[in-house]
Amino acid sequence: MWYPSLYRVMLIASFSCFFILSALGQTSLLDSLKRSLKLEQPDTNTFNLLNDICWELESLEAYDSLLPYALKMQKLSARLDYEKGQASAYYKTATAYWHLGNYPEAAASCDSALLYFDRAGDPKKMMHTAYLKGMILGDQGKYEEAMPLYYSAIKKAQSLKDSLAEGAILNSVALVHKWMSQYDRAEEAFMQSIEILNGEATEYRRALSMTNLGYLYIMLEKYEEALTLSHQALALFQKWDSEWGVASNKGNIGACLLKMGLVEESLPYLESHLEYEKENDPKSHAGAIMMLADARQASGELERAGKMYQQALEISVGIGALDYQRQLKVALSENAARRNDYYSAFQHLQQATQLSDTLYSRQTADKVTELAEKFEVERKENQIALLSMENQLKETELSNEANIRKGLLIGLGLVFILGFVVWNGQRKAIKNQRVLDEKNQEILKREYQQALVELELKALRAQMNPHFIFNCMNSINRLILEEKNEEAARLLTKFSRLIRLILEHSGKKKISLQQELDLLETYIHLEARRFDGSLDYQVHLEIDEDMEFIEIPSMILQPFVENAILHGLLPRTDKSGCLKLVIQQKEKSLLCSIEDNGVGREKAKELKENSILSHKSMAMKVTESRLQLLNGIQSEQLVQVTDLVDAQARPCGTRVEVEIPI
Repeated sequence: MWYPSLYRVMLIASFSCFFILSALGQTSLLDSLKRSLKLEQPDTNTFNLLNDICWELESLEAYDSLLPYALKMQKLSARLDYEKGQASAYYKTATAYWHLGNYPEAAASCDSALLYFDRAGDPKKMMHTAYLKGMILGDQGKYEEAMPLYYSAIKKAQSLKDSLAEGAILNSVALVHKWMSQYDRAEEAFMQSIEILNGEATEYRRALSMTNLGYLYIMLEKYEEALTLSHQALALFQKWDSEWGVASNKGNIGACLLKMGLVEESLPYLESHLEYEKENDPKSHAGAIMMLADARQASGELERAGKMYQQALEISVGIGALDYQRQLKVALSENAARRNDYYSAFQHLQQATQLSDTLYSRQTADKVTELAEKFEVERKENQIALLSMENQLKETELSNEANIRKGLLIGLGLVFILGFVVWNGQRKAIKNQRVLDEKNQEILKREYQQALVELELKALRAQMNPHFIFNCMNSINRLILEEKNEEAARLLTKFSRLIRLILEHSGKKKISLQQELDLLETYIHLEARRFDGSLDYQVHLEIDEDMEFIEIPSMILQPFVENAILHGLLPRTDKSGCLKLVIQQKEKSLLCSIEDNGVGREKAKELKENSILSHKSMAMKVTESRLQLLNGIQSEQLVQVTDLVDAQARPCGTRVEVEIPI
């Protein structure tokens, strides 16, 4: 939470530590180099002066000034036909473009540098350049394209026996795995990096990898492991007098202690971390304030925590960080409820819901635009490839015609044979190209449709029934107006908890079975208000493992439970509903049974015109399609619905059985 730009910060820190040396007296040295440059003629001495100036500017992080000198290096090395110099010039240009945010030019310069370093037979510089291009692609979110470059750089580092470089690149690989939600691979890469960087000379680099692994453990709720690593990294960074490293690990330690319930112990670490983040980018500052406010609220300092949440909210509004605004509005709602200010709590919760809709709409629009642009680029590339093939065919045709003319001088028989061979070859080539184009188009279409399906599923997981939200908010509002504050507070706390759980789970592909059951229990308690507390809810588990270690797709059971309540139990006249959830573990799946004693499906069909029913019917259909997609099948029915009847063959409920892969 307190490192929103951690990926880029860590990569730049890795790159800077690996390539930039300490520079004492840099300003005076730089001025001296510039004066010397004016006296030189355009030769290799001038090139070397330009190279020295670029190194000094890079160590000062003056990338605006670095770029023009790097471009001068390019022109001069080309004029001198100095290939090694051209390679260095393109590398410097790529570095400047990367830090200035011009990723296309940075990537193109890396490609040119790789070409010239390859010609020069310089594997070490090729390793550096591949590493740089990997980070450029990573900054654009092109993780799958970055990975081959990272592994190519690792192989070169291993062949050069450069453990410092290998450890640094493995750290970057681990960060990419983490941002791709491949946590097992990220942990493995971090551990390899730490193991390789085990010497005294590589302590700083090892401390950075330990910091990153500690943060990963916090995400995975492995607080003991995170605490141990963070203390070790903190000691190393204190030895190296690194303000950034010390502050980062104090933030990690404070977060661990807070999550473990050791609130008072966490405060000094979080306060120290906040002091450092005040001087950094606004989003990191807001995140540090939010974490410290959580600790203040946990220690009972409600007024102070509320002011800190408000301060963080103002910073987030100023930079347009909608995700932080949403989290802070939920936090302010909980804070107001604890202070018995139920009206403010209700207002903050309404605004958090609105921000969720805005954030989802923006993410969806960006994703659709990205997919459309990607599809358009691939389509144009296919057109270019097709035109190139046609040109090749035309060239072949012209060549064949020339051969035919020469063959006429030899004899009609040879002309006939040669003409037949050429015609047959052209016919097969065109036929094969047509088949290849058709298959390529089919593949692109399937990939595009698959991406849109995944986006739709993510959107559905992030949404809740708007009628349910409306009913809950009306209930809270009515209790406040009736001055039933304690009951309103309990309902508001449960509702805000449900909102928070859904927001946390909506971005995850899988959650633990325990987390899914916690969400269902909170949701059912809220729905039970319609039954005046008479809704009986039972859970029977027949599983062999700890529920924390069983992962299922997020929010996969909620549509079926909501369907049972709205369709089956709510229409009962006596409001004495009973809902039973049975979960049985099979070899590679969970068999979940949701049974109610409601009115049955026949009675529910009479309510078909009801808008809520039609909405949920669509949700169940999409959920079943989602299960089929997860199982890799399309025809098998994974959701079985059984109508229950009593001894007189009268409807007495419904049972839905769902098979979920694990």
